[in-house]
Amino acid sequence: MATDKKATSRTRPRGRFKVEKKYLRLAIAGFFVLLVVYTVYLLSGLPSLEQLENPKPELASRVISADGEVIDQFYVKNRMRVTKYKVTKALIDELIA
Repeated sequence: MATDKKATSRTRPRGRFKVEKKYLRLAIAGFFVLLVVYTVYLLSGLPSLEQLENPKPELASRVISADGEVIDQFYVKNRMRVTKYKVTKALIDELIA
């Protein structure tokens, strides 16, 4: 009788193992579905290759008089082109850091 007790205590119910395996597979499949959805979400916000190759700078339009004076500017974002020599070294160091 002692051997019968050992045999029954070591065996697992088969039904429980199948249920645990089913939930494990479901969790793994759910993880991969979420991973794919998140990847599509990230890629949808990126610009196209054409937009990266041909950027349109949002510079201000200037109205200039006949003698070369700037009368006014029209802009949505007041941006202007600046060469790297006009930018201070401190600003460059801050951007790098």
